[in-house]
Amino acid sequence: MTKEELIDKVIQLNKEGEKDKNKNQEVIDLLTDEVLKKEESDILHAEKSQAYYRLGKFIESKNEAERALYKNPNNAKGNNYIGYYFDDQKDYKKAEEHYFKAIEIDPDYAHPYNGLGNIYYNQKDYTKAEEYFFKAIEIDPDYVHPYYNLGNIYDIQKDYTKAEEYYQKTIEKDPEYAHAFNNLGNIYANQKDYTKAEEHYFKTIEIDPDHSLTYNNLGNIYYDNKDYTKAEEYYLKAIEKDPDYAYPYNGLGIIYYNQKDYTKAEEYYVKAIELGPDADSPLFNLGLLYYLNIEPRELEKAKEYFLEYIYLTKDNLNEFTERAKTFIKEIDEILNSAELKNIVTSKDRIKNILKFNDGEISHFTSLTTVNFLVKDCSPFRLSEATFLNDSSEGKTLFDFLNYHTESNTNNKHEYTFAKKPFIGSFVHATKHNDLALWRLYGKEGSEEGRGCSITLDSKVFLQIIKDNATEATKQNFDNEFQFYKVAYWDDNDNFILDNELNQELATIMLDLKKNVEAFKNKTDKAPEEDLNVQEALNEIAYLFKNKEYQYENEIRLVIKDPFGYEKNFAFDGSNTPSKIYIELCSIQKCISSISIGPKTPNKDDWAAYFHYYFDQLPDAEKMDKVKIMVSTLPYK
Repeated sequence: MTKEELIDKVIQLNKEGEKDKNKNQEVIDLLTDEVLKKEESDILHAEKSQAYYRLGKFIESKNEAERALYKNPNNAKGNNYIGYYFDDQKDYKKAEEHYFKAIEIDPDYAHPYNGLGNIYYNQKDYTKAEEYFFKAIEIDPDYVHPYYNLGNIYDIQKDYTKAEEYYQKTIEKDPEYAHAFNNLGNIYANQKDYTKAEEHYFKTIEIDPDHSLTYNNLGNIYYDNKDYTKAEEYYLKAIEKDPDYAYPYNGLGIIYYNQKDYTKAEEYYVKAIELGPDADSPLFNLGLLYYLNIEPRELEKAKEYFLEYIYLTKDNLNEFTERAKTFIKEIDEILNSAELKNIVTSKDRIKNILKFNDGEISHFTSLTTVNFLVKDCSPFRLSEATFLNDSSEGKTLFDFLNYHTESNTNNKHEYTFAKKPFIGSFVHATKHNDLALWRLYGKEGSEEGRGCSITLDSKVFLQIIKDNATEATKQNFDNEFQFYKVAYWDDNDNFILDNELNQELATIMLDLKKNVEAFKNKTDKAPEEDLNVQEALNEIAYLFKNKEYQYENEIRLVIKDPFGYEKNFAFDGSNTPSKIYIELCSIQKCISSISIGPKTPNKDDWAAYFHYYFDQLPDAEKMDKVKIMVSTLPYK
């Protein structure tokens, strides 16, 4: 075989190697050191460099490209593959120099234009990247990679229509292009079309059974669909294919975190960070674990991981970044005050005792409001605690503690407003037809007993809220969105819970009182400490009432800081603020029954209306067998 014949042969093999890596290996096997030494050809060295690169042997590719340029500095392919090497090393300046040199030598060589596009894509200059990818396609319409790279640009810009178009074009050019199928799966997953996502992920694996990213992506969609068994299975398959791939470890950590297996969650988050120092998600997740779930809290560790997360995301700020900043502020407040730390510890123990776990709850309101909630699917609202109807709300706890805002002003005749939680008020479902509650809360306008009570499945309600929440809120959902039972104080330091004296709660309340007293006696308080203590206590202030109200069996949804929810403002006729509220979600799917108030005019008309309204809804839009009840309590 002559030198010219050899050159023609390896060029043809490399063309076929675009889709068949075995052809690239043939080039390497054919171009032994003895052959290259004999032929003394820069072209053959450049072809071998290309073959090595396609097989992922980047050092060998660089070495052959250097040999090609040593023999001929004006070898375009040699410059291109040296450029690829520096591109992979993130030495974009040197890569750019070699790509431009390749273009100068051969303006009709498409690959260096694609290489330049990659450089600008990696530097987030998507306009220039797009320009060079299109130039590569203009020169060689059959060159597949720039189509795929354009898809990536539009994907990251969330232009899913154009991204899908260019991934499809990639597949038209190369039906075995696994990455394009995987990325199409990602597009469909982002649009919640999990059936199409799954289909494209499985096609990816059919083409490339070792495609670890796709196994991880399958784990993600099964997790999103709450199939945690299959999610775990595919995360483990991703690790089996690539034990050094960080993200499936993070996925497993999230599964175990949600299952409250914090030991295993910690183990997998730590492993993800160890393998992927540039992976930001496990840093946030581990910070959250140490801050809110490990007992006792490991505040210094939590702060460390939140700071690392903020640093990694400084050029790509997101809601998790803002969340991490908020947590660091809270951590610093606790670390800077031993007294506040003790109060927070007592507060958390109290919240754990008062948690309401699963079951039905009832909410009394007007028929007008329920009609909005049911017929118009208006979102359920939570009011900021200042705007609750009863002006005495939240004061029982501070009476017990003998700690009031007005008494902490040090004779300055003013105090700083302390944030309060957002609250939704309910009662246990057994109280859905209670005469006293009809009088107090079941009103239409000011008319007692003319409203209705609406009974919900609390677990389903929380799940719907979670499904509609932002990603950062979902990650910390169980810590922030929780129903609590209200406890009742009898002025003798006794606390009634579930209609019984609760000694454990009484003991912790006395501990809290002691911790607050220690804080009150502190002589070197920082200016903001009173505010921090006030806000910490406000988290539980609306979970206590005087014993006269114990018949209510009240249950409350208390959200300390509704991150990710817009605060809405309402004013009365005199332009005075009348309400601050957030909107959660539609509750149509979690209603189990509606009870019409005993004094409602045309009770059966309302009952028939609600009955037939729910009857005609698709099964997916309602709970099974929604009951419509009509109260016949004697009402005078």
